[in-house]
Amino acid sequence: MNYKVIVYKEDCFDYGGDWVNSDFPYDNILQSLFNLFIISTTEGWVVFMLEARDSRGFNMQPVIDYNKYWSIFYLITFTVGFFTIFNSFTGVLIANFIFIKEAFSPYKNMSKDQKKWNHIKE
Repeated sequence: MNYKVIVYKEDCFDYGGDWVNSDFPYDNILQSLFNLFIISTTEGWVVFMLEARDSRGFNMQPVIDYNKYWSIFYLITFTVGFFTIFNSFTGVLIANFIFIKEAFSPYKNMSKDQKKWNHIKE
């Protein structure tokens, strides 16, 4: 069978095939946002980028490297998403360290003047 004849979803059904969507489709907003979240976590983002490069349109058979400009979108999404999640994680981590440091500090019940005096004394 010549697979270049199959262009649309209906062509696939006409030739007796089964139309199978991707494991992570962009069919609705929630799935799309979930996919972008997965990309920003840097886990398997290359697979998403390669699937997008092969896509031609809604209910159309993918063609390898049909639209290479999707790579730029995924690189930007990956970079911005990664730094957003990384900065959020780092901010929470630093805030918790400061809280723990202040909670177990021997100077926690002293005023600022008492802390200065204590540091001068040492």
